[in-house]
Amino acid sequence: MTRARRPRLRGVEAFPVEHEGTRFLALRDPAGYTSSTVLLPLALLEIVSLFDGGHDVASIQQAVLRQRGEQVDAARIEELAQALDAHGFLEGPAFEARRAEVDGVFLATPMRPASHAGGAYPADGVALRAMLDGFFKRPHGPGPIDGVGARRSRSARSSRRTSTFTAAAPPTHGATATSPSAATRTCS
Repeated sequence: MTRARRPRLRGVEAFPVEHEGTRFLALRDPAGYTSSTVLLPLALLEIVSLFDGGHDVASIQQAVLRQRGEQVDAARIEELAQALDAHGFLEGPAFEARRAEVDGVFLATPMRPASHAGGAYPADGVALRAMLDGFFKRPHGPGPIDGVGARRSRSARSSRRTSTFTAAAPPTHGATATSPSAATRTCS
């Protein structure tokens, strides 16, 4: 694998976790190109932090030697890079093929699944409708979304705009200021 010689970690989430009493750094892909979550022992953090596309395996070895006084085997760095690449965490040809496949499936799907249903909003249609209706309920919402409330609100807003506009409208075409009906204009 030629790309692993200068491995470059993709823009993934990294966060600490504890698993079976041991602390790890977890990597996951917020873009969803891989469903894998990788747990890295904290001892590997220094090596993975150098997976920036600018360091080859030899320069990663040298950096670790300078910082820790420890020689890391090149095969171990390659193995780590290959494992991350296999799970879609490194930039390169394997990830580009993965991205093209995932994007192609997504774009070819006529009806896409609701990816946040059950998380950001209820998965159940009745519960979702109740939640959305709640956003429109008075006193803080604009009113019901059944169409009747919307028309009523629209005509009330229109009459408010008309009366406001009428009071400020100058006379036109021979109308006098005492003739509001001649100066009334509707705004849509």
